[in-house]
Amino acid sequence: MVALATLVILACVILEQLWLDEAGTFERILAAASPTTRQSAIQETWITQRLDHFNPADTRIWEQRYFQNLEHLREGGPLFVFVGGEEPTSTAWLQDGQMMALARTYGAAAFLLEHRFYGANRPTEDVSTESLAYLTTEQALADLALFVAALRGRHGGGGAAPRVVLFGRSYAASLAAWARLKYPHLVAGAVASSAPLLAKADFREFLEGVAVVLGDESPDCVAHIRAATAEMKRLLTADGGPQELTQLFSLCRPLNASRSHDVAKLFGSMAALVATAVTDNAALADGRDSVASACNLLVNASFGATPLRRYAGVMGRQLRLSSSRCLLVDEDAVVARYRNTSWGSRQVASGDRQWLYQTCTQFGFYQTSESVLQPFGVGMFPLEHSLHLCSAVFGERFTKDLLEEGIARTNLLYGAVTPEVSNVVFLYGSMDPWSYLGAQGSRSQDTYTIDIEGAAHAADMSAASAADSPDLAQARLAVEDIVGDWLARDAEEPWLQPADMVVDVEFDNDTDTS
Repeated sequence: MVALATLVILACVILEQLWLDEAGTFERILAAASPTTRQSAIQETWITQRLDHFNPADTRIWEQRYFQNLEHLREGGPLFVFVGGEEPTSTAWLQDGQMMALARTYGAAAFLLEHRFYGANRPTEDVSTESLAYLTTEQALADLALFVAALRGRHGGGGAAPRVVLFGRSYAASLAAWARLKYPHLVAGAVASSAPLLAKADFREFLEGVAVVLGDESPDCVAHIRAATAEMKRLLTADGGPQELTQLFSLCRPLNASRSHDVAKLFGSMAALVATAVTDNAALADGRDSVASACNLLVNASFGATPLRRYAGVMGRQLRLSSSRCLLVDEDAVVARYRNTSWGSRQVASGDRQWLYQTCTQFGFYQTSESVLQPFGVGMFPLEHSLHLCSAVFGERFTKDLLEEGIARTNLLYGAVTPEVSNVVFLYGSMDPWSYLGAQGSRSQDTYTIDIEGAAHAADMSAASAADSPDLAQARLAVEDIVGDWLARDAEEPWLQPADMVVDVEFDNDTDTS
C-alpha cells in the first residue's frame, strides 16, 4: 500500500502480489539502523471503546489496540502518544525515531494507539458502507481523548495527572493537532509532522509540487516525463498502440483505450510512483526510488532508447523490487476488490478501502492532473475519475455534492490552515507536496510552524542520523526545546488537573505498570 504518507493514491495503484505499506518500510529502515529500544520492551494491549461516542443510547463497545514502552519512564514523567493513522501501526515507532529520542530525554512513557478500523481494530463485524459510518475524525478523536484520559488516571498516582504530548505524521499529524484543539484539558501539546489541514477535493497543487522538486533535481527529468506522457497519449489511438502500452507497462490485462477510467488509472498510477519518489525520497535499498534515482532512470539513455521506455522502466523497476507480476488498471477489477467488505480481504487488511471511504466523505485530497504545471498528462486523471470510484465502491449517494459537504464540515470543525490552537508545532519539508495543504498561521503565539529545507514527507519523525541536513538537525533541536517548554509549564495549567478528576476507562489485558 502506498498510503497518504503516505499518499492518497492518485489512482489506487494496484500491483499484483504487492502491497507496500509504510509500516513495513520503516521496519526495514530500523533493521539497518540498529534501533536503540529492544522489541521486548514493547507490550501490546487493548482498551475498551464505544462504537459511537456521540450517542449515549448506543452501548455497543469494541476493543482498540495500543502498544506501550515504559523503558524510559521516570517517576512523574510525561506520557508521549504516537497517534496511528490510515494504515496498520508499526511498533517500530516505539523503538526509534523522534518521539523515542524525546522519551529518553524527558523520561516519558511511550504509547502508540492504532486508529479505529485499521490494523487489528475491528469495531464492527465487517467493513460495509453502513459500518464505515463510524469511521470519522470525530470518532477517532474521541477514541484518542478517552485513551489519553485513561492513561492519565492510570499513571497519575493520586497527584497531578501526567502531561501528555501527542506525535503524528501525515493524516495522524492532523489528528494530533486537532486533538489539542478539541481536548486542550487533556493534551499538553502536539508535534504534527507534514499535517494536511485543508480538506480539498481537487488537490491539483500536489503534482505541481512534485514537478518543482523534480525540476530542481534536473529540468530534463520533467521534460522527459512530459515527452513520455505525450507519446502515451498518441499510442492510445494509434494502430497497435494499446497493445504496446500493455507490454511496456506490464499491465495485468490488455488495455482498453476506449475505457476512460482504465486510461486514467494507467496515467495516474505512473504519476503516483514518481510522486512517491518525491514524498519519500528513499534509497533503492528500501525498495523505493529517491528523487535522484528516479530522475537518473528517466534521463539516462542507458535505461532505454526513448523517454517512454525509460518512463515505463520506473514501473518495471518497482515490479522487480516488489516481486510483483503486473499493474492492474482495469477499473471493473479494481472496483470489485474495493467492494469486498470482509476483514480478511486485501484492500481492507491494508486499509485501502477504509481510507478511500474517508477521502470520499471528509477530505478529498485527490491528486488530479488538472494543472498545466505538471508533466503527467493534463486532464488524463481528472477529479471525476476519483469521484467515480467513490460512487462505484460505496454507492450512488457518494457524489461530489456529498464530498463537498463533508469537506466544508471538516474545514469548519478544525479551522483549515489557520486553526485557533495553542501548543502545536507543525513541521513541513520543502520537498513535500503535502505542505500545500499545511498550516499557514494561527491566532495563538504558542503555535509554531517549522519549514525544513530539503526534507521529504515527515522526515523529522524518523531517527536522527549523520546524513541529516543542517536544517533538519536544527528542526529536531527546536522540537526538543518546544516540548521541554510544554513540560516545564506551571502546574496551574489546565491539563495538570488532579488525577482523581480524570475519566476512568477500562483497560483489557491489564498489568500493573505504575
